Amino acid sequence: NPLGLQKGARATLFVRPEALRFGAAENAVSANTREIAYEGNLTHVGLRASDGTHLTVLLGAGETAPAMDAPASFGFDAGRAIILPPQQTD
Repeated sequence: NPLGLQKGARATLFVRPEALRFGAAENAVSANTREIAYEGNLTHVGLRASDGTHLTVLLGAGETAPAMDAPASFGFDAGRAIILPPQQTD
């Protein structure tokens, strides 16, 4: 906790899209697939969580995207996550 955030404090969890993987994981999120964009050797998968949060997963060549409008689970290795303090407004 290099930022010294207190337990229970508001924060933002940031994980790069290429660090997310579909399937079971220790740190998992469920969301519905809303868009799939094939861009050469990469595929951008847009998802929407039940609270309305928009998420993006970046797949490499040979990785299979979930079906459109279908629920999907994906996760990440905690070592690939960064905790950021909440954005301050004045």
